[in-house]
Amino acid sequence: MSMTLFVLLYGFTAWLGFYLLERGWQRWWMRLAGLALLAYAVALALAVLNPYVPSTQTAVQMLRLIPLSILLATLFLLGAVVAIAPGFAAWNQRLEQQKRPFTLIWLSLILYSLGLALLIFLPAASGWRVWVMAGSGLALLLAGLGTAILYAQDVGQVWYPHLIRSLDYAFFTAVLFGGQIVLAMAFYFGVTFPTLLLLLGVITAAVLVIVFVGPVQTAVDHIAFSRLPQIRHARSELRAESDAAQLVNPSLDLLELDEATFTQHTRRALSQLGNLPRLAANPLTYLPLVEMRLQADGHEDHTLSRAAELKAILTESIARLKPPGDEAFGTTAAWRHYNALYFPYVMGLRPYTRHHVSAENGDTPAAQAADWFRSQVPQRTLYNWQNDAARLIARDLRERSRQKI
Repeated sequence: MSMTLFVLLYGFTAWLGFYLLERGWQRWWMRLAGLALLAYAVALALAVLNPYVPSTQTAVQMLRLIPLSILLATLFLLGAVVAIAPGFAAWNQRLEQQKRPFTLIWLSLILYSLGLALLIFLPAASGWRVWVMAGSGLALLLAGLGTAILYAQDVGQVWYPHLIRSLDYAFFTAVLFGGQIVLAMAFYFGVTFPTLLLLLGVITAAVLVIVFVGPVQTAVDHIAFSRLPQIRHARSELRAESDAAQLVNPSLDLLELDEATFTQHTRRALSQLGNLPRLAANPLTYLPLVEMRLQADGHEDHTLSRAAELKAILTESIARLKPPGDEAFGTTAAWRHYNALYFPYVMGLRPYTRHHVSAENGDTPAAQAADWFRSQVPQRTLYNWQNDAARLIARDLRERSRQKI
C-alpha cells in the first residue's frame, strides 16, 4: 500500500517540479520551488526502492540519502519563499491582491513544517513515518500549486487550463506506459528492484516529454523538416497559438489595473518583441487599442494576429521616444530611453555578448549603438533606463487606448 502511494506521489511531485521549471524558468522563486519538488521526489523514489535493494550496504547508503534529499527540498522551498518576498510596502499590496495563492502557500508551509517535525521526532521503526512523509509530500504539492497560481497572476495569465492540460497528458501518458510494467510485475516478474527502477524511469520520462513537449517538438521538427522551413514555421505558429490560448486571460480589465501592474506587463511585452509566441501569451494582446486596430485593418481576430498588432503598437510607441531630427542615433540624455528600447528590442541588438555588432562591420547606427553601449553604458544602467522607458510606454498605451474608447 505504501509503495503504491509513494509511486503515485512521486509521479505527481516530479510532474509539478518539472512544470514549475518549464513554466517560469526566468523567475528565481519558480526555479527554487521546482527544485524543491524534484528533491522531494528523489526522496520518495529512494523510499520506494530501498526495501528491494539487493545489497544491504547499498540499502544503508540509500537510507542516508533520504534525509539529505528532504533537507535539500526544505532549503529550496525556503529559498523560494524568500525570493518571492519583495520590499515591505510592496509586500502588503501584493498580499491584498493575491490572497488566495499566498494563503495556499502559507497553509502548505505550516503543514510541511509539522510533517518535518514529526519525521525528526518519530522513532525510526515507527509505521507512522510512511504516512507522515506522504503527508509532507502532499503539503509540498500544495505549495507548488500555490506558486504556479501566484506566477500566473503575476504575469496576468490564467493558470487552470494550462496546468490541468499538462497534468492530464502527463498522468495518462505515465499510466499508458507505466501500466504495462505494473502488469508485468503483477503477473510475471513480481516486485523487484530492477522493475521498480524501470517503472520510476518510465514515469519520469513520460512526465519530462509531456512537460517539455514544446522544445521536444521543435527539436524533432528541426530533424524531420530540416529542408522544409515553411512547414517548421507553420507548426511553430500553431503550437504558439495553442499555448497562448490556454494562458491569456481575456476577462482581465487592463485599463483598470494599477499603474505598477500595467507597467510590469508592458515591460515584459517589450522584452518579448523578438519572440512572437511568447508575446502572444501577454495580457496586453487584449488591450482595447489592439482590438480596435484589428477591426480597422480588417484582420482576423486570433492569437497570433493580436500579438503581431501589439508588436506594431509597441514599436510605434518606442518610435515616439525618438528625439526630433533626421539623426538615426545619438548619445545625449534625450536619446537614452529610445536607445534603451529600440536597439535591444526592435533591432535585436545584444551589445554585451561576444557576437555583438561592431563598428568594423560598417558605420551603421546599430554598430555605433553597440560600441556606445559596451564602452559607455553599464548593463545595470541600461536595465534601469529600460525600466524608466517602460513606464513611459505604459503611459502612452493607456492614453492611446482611452482616446479611442
